[in-house]
Amino acid sequence: MSPIVTLGVRAMTPSEVRGTGTVKYVNLDSPYYGIWVDRDGIYDPINLASAFMVDGLRIRFSAITHPEAWTPHYSQNAIELTSIELLGDVNSDMKVDSTDVFILVMAFGSQPADVEWDSKADLNYDNFINIADAILLAGNYGTQVM
Repeated sequence: MSPIVTLGVRAMTPSEVRGTGTVKYVNLDSPYYGIWVDRDGIYDPINLASAFMVDGLRIRFSAITHPEAWTPHYSQNAIELTSIELLGDVNSDMKVDSTDVFILVMAFGSQPADVEWDSKADLNYDNFINIADAILLAGNYGTQVM
């Protein structure tokens, strides 16, 4: 597997990226939904599922970059999503609710070596479940996708 690269760094060979961001509708000559990454950068997903085509939707994703790909959206940051989920949806039921809060609370303060660790609750991928993850979950509380 390719190494994970820091978001915002452009590689000339395919590499894995992951992060959190916001899906945004872009109305150009060829309208599309892009992913605005929290740290920096904009990605053009070539395989975004219709359930996630919601302007302003907060997500967490993993993808493979395709720097050689040309898209009709004037983007040089084409990605193929390998996973996408609603940010805060810890139990993968397509909604952020009290069950997700409970799972995050049970893992709160843990890191990968701990018994309580739950990688799905590490919403910002920093290998520590803390208040930053709780804030991300709270920001999407009550959201669901169909």
